[in-house]
Amino acid sequence: MNNKITELKEEQKTLAKRIRQQKTNTKDSQRKGAKPWAQQALQLKMRSEYRNKHIAYCLLRGRTIEQIEPTTRKGNEPNMPAIKRLMSKYYEPKVVEETKEGV
Repeated sequence: MNNKITELKEEQKTLAKRIRQQKTNTKDSQRKGAKPWAQQALQLKMRSEYRNKHIAYCLLRGRTIEQIEPTTRKGNEPNMPAIKRLMSKYYEPKVVEETKEGV
C-alpha cells in the first residue's frame, strides 16, 4: 500500500476516535440538562467527513461503490464531489518503468 493511502487510513482512525469522544461529550452534556446543539452539529459534520474518507479509501483500494454501500436511502447519497477531491489528494499513480529488451 502506498504512503498516501496509509496516511488516509490513519486520518480515518484519528477521526473515529474524535467522533467517539465527541459522542461521549454530547451525551454527558445532555445528562446535565444542557442543549448541546453545537456539539451535535459538530458530531454530524465529523461523521459526514468520516463517511467521505471511508468511501474514498475503499474506492482507492479497488472496491466499487455498490460493494461499499449496497443500499442508500434517498437523500442520503454519498457526497461524490467531496469523495473525488479526497481521491485526487491521496491518489498516487503507480510508476511503471519501461525496460529495454536486448540491451
